[in-house]
Amino acid sequence: MLAWLIAVSLATAVFTLLRIARPVIVSRLTALSLRASTKWDDIAVEVVRRTGSLFLGDLFSSMAIVLDKPFVISDFIVVGHLEGTVEKVGLKTTRLKPRSGQLLIFPSADLPARRMRNFGRIQERRIKFELGVTSQTPRSTLEQIPVMLRTAVEAQSPVRFDRAHVASYGDFSLDFEAVYFELTADFNQYMKIRQQANLSIHEQFEAADVQFALPTQTLVMTRPAAARRPLTSTGAG
Repeated sequence: MLAWLIAVSLATAVFTLLRIARPVIVSRLTALSLRASTKWDDIAVEVVRRTGSLFLGDLFSSMAIVLDKPFVISDFIVVGHLEGTVEKVGLKTTRLKPRSGQLLIFPSADLPARRMRNFGRIQERRIKFELGVTSQTPRSTLEQIPVMLRTAVEAQSPVRFDRAHVASYGDFSLDFEAVYFELTADFNQYMKIRQQANLSIHEQFEAADVQFALPTQTLVMTRPAAARRPLTSTGAG
């Protein structure tokens, strides 16, 4: 009987204490819950903000490429030390295919801020080349060399010849300089025209016996005057 009374008393005391402490416990738990909720809300807001910022950055960059058109599909561009033909312009990435065959993938957000060269929009190429002939070449032949260069260039198509002159005296040569324009954006045709022009120049030089200059040096050796005196012999008479 006594044990039962003690148990009832303890239970009543605990119940009373819980009733008294309930508001405090609830307020503490609510505060902790609010702080945890606020923390997760802040994290969620930051994640959304950063994700939205990246998405908007990619969106505006791709729009800049589409609207401003620094390049379009099939253009050949050079970005830094990388180069290739544009295959796809997407929201997140732009893809280039270089001549070596692999695929280059650039973030679209990076390209508008980078310097690039676009060879797809090229209308004509200015070509300047120099060559040297030996300094022993006769003057009459030197006067004909600009004509030979012009003939070699104008035999190609499509080109526009500009000029050819004796430009300077080199250390071991007489140097000519010629300039012309290739009216094509196709790189293979550009190289073919250069090759044919060079072969034509070589053919004309061969026919006129014009020698291309090679790096040479002339060494002049002299003996001292004493060493050049003839030897005399004396004999006993």
